[in-house]
Amino acid sequence: NEYKSYLRDMLGTLEESVEPAPLPPQTEDETLSCLYSAPNWYQSHMLDSNIRFSSPDDVLIAYGARSMVQILSGNLDPVKLLVGHAKRVSSVCWIARAQLVSGCDGGTVHLWDVTNATILKTLLKNPIPITVLRFQPNPDHLFSGDEKGYICLWNYLEMNKALCFQPYPEKILTMECSNHADGKLYLAVGYRQGTLTVLSVNGKQLIVLHNLKGHNSDVFRVSWCPSSLSQKSFISLIEDKNPCDVLFSISKDKTVKCWDGVSSNCLRSFPSPRSLSRENHLNKEQPWSSLLWTDSAGLIATSATGDLATLEEEYNGDGLSEIKWVNHDTITYHNKKVFSMCWLGNKSFVTASMNRDIILWNDRQAVKVAHGLTGFAYGLDISPLSPNKIAVAVGDNMMRIWKPRQNKVIQVWQSVRTKVMSVAWHPYKEGLVAFGTEEGKVGIYDVNSGSSHASATYHEKAVYSICWGFMPTKYPEDDLKTGLFSCGGEGEIYCHKPKDLQKEVVKVNSYITAENKYKNQPPGRTAIAWEFESKLFAVGCNTGLIEVFKAPNLTRIYALQYHKRIINRLRWGRNKLEKMILSADEAVEKIVLSADEEVEKIVLSADEAVEKIVLSADEEVEKIVLSADEEVEKIVLSADEAVEKGAGDETPKPQLLLASCSDDNSVCVYDISPDHDSSAHILKPHRRLLGHTGRITDIDWNPHDFRRLVSTSYDGTAQVWDVPSGQGVSNYRGHAGRLYSVRWSRTHINHIFTGSEEFTVRQWRVEDNEHTVPPETNLLFPLGNPNPKGKKKKGSKKRVIVSEESSCADRSLSWRNDETPSPKEPVTLVVSDSRKKKPSKGKSMLPLASRADHSNKEEQSRHILKIARELRSSAVTTDNDEPGDLTAVHTGLYSTQQKAFELVAAERENHRAERHHHQTVLLGVWCNDITATVLRAVETRTVTESLLAVAIYSGMELYVKAVKCYIDQLKTNRDFITAASYLLVLGEVYDAIDLLVSGELYREAVTIAKLRLNPDDEKLRHIYGVWGNKQEQDLQFDTAAKCYLASGDPERAILVLLKRSDVKLLQEVQTLAEITEQLDLVPEIKRAVADAKEMAAEEPTTVSNVDDDPLADGVSGISANQEATAVRLSEDDGNIRNTEEVTENGHSNTILHNGD
Repeated sequence: NEYKSYLRDMLGTLEESVEPAPLPPQTEDETLSCLYSAPNWYQSHMLDSNIRFSSPDDVLIAYGARSMVQILSGNLDPVKLLVGHAKRVSSVCWIARAQLVSGCDGGTVHLWDVTNATILKTLLKNPIPITVLRFQPNPDHLFSGDEKGYICLWNYLEMNKALCFQPYPEKILTMECSNHADGKLYLAVGYRQGTLTVLSVNGKQLIVLHNLKGHNSDVFRVSWCPSSLSQKSFISLIEDKNPCDVLFSISKDKTVKCWDGVSSNCLRSFPSPRSLSRENHLNKEQPWSSLLWTDSAGLIATSATGDLATLEEEYNGDGLSEIKWVNHDTITYHNKKVFSMCWLGNKSFVTASMNRDIILWNDRQAVKVAHGLTGFAYGLDISPLSPNKIAVAVGDNMMRIWKPRQNKVIQVWQSVRTKVMSVAWHPYKEGLVAFGTEEGKVGIYDVNSGSSHASATYHEKAVYSICWGFMPTKYPEDDLKTGLFSCGGEGEIYCHKPKDLQKEVVKVNSYITAENKYKNQPPGRTAIAWEFESKLFAVGCNTGLIEVFKAPNLTRIYALQYHKRIINRLRWGRNKLEKMILSADEAVEKIVLSADEEVEKIVLSADEAVEKIVLSADEEVEKIVLSADEEVEKIVLSADEAVEKGAGDETPKPQLLLASCSDDNSVCVYDISPDHDSSAHILKPHRRLLGHTGRITDIDWNPHDFRRLVSTSYDGTAQVWDVPSGQGVSNYRGHAGRLYSVRWSRTHINHIFTGSEEFTVRQWRVEDNEHTVPPETNLLFPLGNPNPKGKKKKGSKKRVIVSEESSCADRSLSWRNDETPSPKEPVTLVVSDSRKKKPSKGKSMLPLASRADHSNKEEQSRHILKIARELRSSAVTTDNDEPGDLTAVHTGLYSTQQKAFELVAAERENHRAERHHHQTVLLGVWCNDITATVLRAVETRTVTESLLAVAIYSGMELYVKAVKCYIDQLKTNRDFITAASYLLVLGEVYDAIDLLVSGELYREAVTIAKLRLNPDDEKLRHIYGVWGNKQEQDLQFDTAAKCYLASGDPERAILVLLKRSDVKLLQEVQTLAEITEQLDLVPEIKRAVADAKEMAAEEPTTVSNVDDDPLADGVSGISANQEATAVRLSEDDGNIRNTEEVTENGHSNTILHNGD
């Protein structure tokens, strides 16, 4: 029976490996997991649910993640991803069962249709960042608050702004509407500096009722009493007051206060919940707390370290009540500050904290945890020994160890502290995972012990590829040791010793160059991959070249050249057909041997037994032999069928495959089988998979079926390929950003994990996708790269029109959108290029040679032949040269020295004709022809600063002549300061001063005169006189007086100052006269002062009466004792219009006009 069971399993495995079986049906335990994009930090209203418009069973949750809005179900399963904001989302608020509004730091407020994931309307476009959005269903009012303190009231039915009000010019942190059943509506607003205000909403009026004073720091969250309490809570606090008037607030000053929102009385003050977390020392950032008051769950608050507590009222034996905080057991969940909370109905609520997790609570117990990321998912790798462990390289300075089945995540930040770009599990040691970072660091983390170690040798740039392999050695008889290989962005490959990362690394590039005796410098390496069974090492280069080396001495056996651009990833794949056939042969041999042993045992026992036993033994032997023959026949037939099916084509199936992906949007699969012709170069791949419209970032083989391959791309999709046919099988379009990483599940044949730039890692099924091939146009940039290299400047924007047909059903295409039109119109993408601009290389020194290098293929072939002839013969060939042909000079770069001189001469003449004087001078310096270059520049008046820098080497006389020529050029261009500086170099101080004075650069002239001339020199007094006259003509009396005082003429300075009409300043002139002993001018000064006073008394004073202003009729809702400013935002241009009137007492009031 054991043999038969073994054979059935072997035959089943063999058949699966030969012909792909249909995908198995989904079972209940095949749940899909996901790492979400984490909620944004430091926002109190980042999380919201639509419980007011739906039942607890159908509730939806929305939160802002980066510049997107993530929609989850009540069980924290992903539903939709809304993409449309250009900056970080700061607040979300549901206004209907399937509609919500979201605001961002860019000042934009969008109204969303959640069902179709589209933007219905853009409500506000304002440069002031939005901080809070709140909605009151009755009477359908939407409120928005921003960093400047403006509160905007919106009409929900028309979605038009009714008014905009600024009670205080401070940042609004929280707002909440009351729940009065009698129609009254109050709005509580908390500000950054501790201000807490209650406003009355009456139609289109906002009136400040009270300023609740008590908090001395930021008010993080406010919460009104729920509309209907299922049980009376806090009776000792509320007493005879209306429960709907009770308001709770929590602040940065670590206090929770209970207010009577109508009478502005503080009913009670409590300390914030105490911290139970052990990680208090880690929370040195800005403290934050949150508050939530629900009907059934009670009043819940958080400590500064994320500990949750409920405020409860208890009675003792004497009937006295005590209100205190009762902490939840949250040490194993939130260990950092909680930013936002929302209610889901009954006793369920959700919290979002700084540890990037969203937790679903029910009756104070954590039901489910959704783990989040705050960086790009750059890399994925599944442990070969524990397939349920996935290492995730994330750009938020941490690495994740994710267990999808248990939904657990370990955050690794020790020894990381920078973006993690790549990860790789150890092939046979449990729990060891290697990582590479953006700073070039390479480290190893032990999951079992929680310890990590970093290598002492850093790469110059980010580590994009990392893997385990055999350390290179020159002695094949030595035992091969496992090392850690890393490839950095600078093109270097290092081999680290895992047991001692502090030791010096092996520079693999140098080792390969020396071992294979390369004549030229090899290209930069970009991707690496080891195949342990065949001991092969594949290396990808930035030129598209792929090299395959053989361990242990890394001898090159293959060079694969088909890609034209940089190699991003390499993956090995092995055909398991041969293994299965060999295993079947071994099974047959074991069965035959076992049958022989059984026969021998039975025969021996038959000799010792009676005839009856012998006859029975013969029958048993016959049965066993027949059974063994049948099993052998089945296995042989099955093996023959497998070989026949595996060799259905005329060519045999490859046994070892190498897949590569590149920036040229293609995937190539190469046959590296042992029986393959091992020529030095393989120019044609076994298969080439085309279809992606963006660069391909990662690939992975199906470990259950070697003929399936998956790839991820910048076009926002993941593609599953059938390698033998080269056709697409399934195309996944569930991400809203570029994809960076992919891994095929080791436990499910049809499950795949992908990571993207939207801060998510998603698990999906191959059969669930309706598309089989990538889209014809890029989903993210339908008209190509929005920022082609060298075409756009930093901060520039490009608008592209996208047809509605190219949109996806599960997300909005305007994922970088500033302006969102209606869903029926073509979508306009406004893409802002904020990448750092690379420094310019400047103009080419050899444009003719560069032009020749970029000519057509026929001319390039002719150039190559001519260079070869010139290098073979010392005589310069001129055959086939035509007038104007670039070949005659172009070959100087590659052939003889004489041709090089001819090339430079032709380039100099070209630069001179194009008036590129700087390049002309530099080429002259290269040719060591400085004197002739300087003379020609002086004759043509084309002297430059770069030429003057080297002109001194041509002799002093020629240098002085060049400087004077350059000075004349500067005068022509009115660059007087530079010209004067060169005159000072020649020692002509007076000429330099006169030049500056002629250009009216008096301050510079005075400075040079002060530094270079004698203090008694008349030239200095002359400058002051000319400068003073000019300032007096321009009515700059103060500066003119200074000049006259400096020139020794105080009398004229006083007379100039008397031209001013200010009484106070004229009185100071008398003091000046006494200081300078110009007493004879004192009577004239006094007369000037008296005249100024008389003129000031005769001027009429005009006061405008606000009652006479017809625009003041629209003023409403603002009392006289309120120090507030009401403004209205224009519907046309979004600018704030103030109507300012001057009252009789001289104060300025800014008034709101509803009809303006």
